[in-house]
Amino acid sequence: MNEQDKTSQNKPERDESGRLLPGNTANPNGRPKGSFSLVEMIKHKLQEIPEGKDKTYAEYFVEQIMKKSVIEGDTSMMKDMINRVDGMPRQNIGLDGGAEGLPINILNNVLSNDINEKDNKPQTED
Repeated sequence: MNEQDKTSQNKPERDESGRLLPGNTANPNGRPKGSFSLVEMIKHKLQEIPEGKDKTYAEYFVEQIMKKSVIEGDTSMMKDMINRVDGMPRQNIGLDGGAEGLPINILNNVLSNDINEKDNKPQTED
């Protein structure tokens, strides 16, 4: 069976790692006509000015967030605002449980030595 027989016409071509090849798409027809995005609807509504008011919904929304976080002193809201504006702080996570910055081959040696030491300990009967 050749490569062309394995791939049907409705499946995009992929490389050996499963990534899409250039010129291929997993969704050739795009979003179906008539569907809507709730996020887009909210963004559109936030730009509107409520009847009889002088500010947009977005401006009122920001005022409420600022009131809750700064005036009422909601520190979790403050942290959330900072994280959304500046992005979450970078967190380095080591695969070894804490020995950051060590090359993988050193980690493998350390881990294998720990395993060998456990295997060489005399077993005691309880």
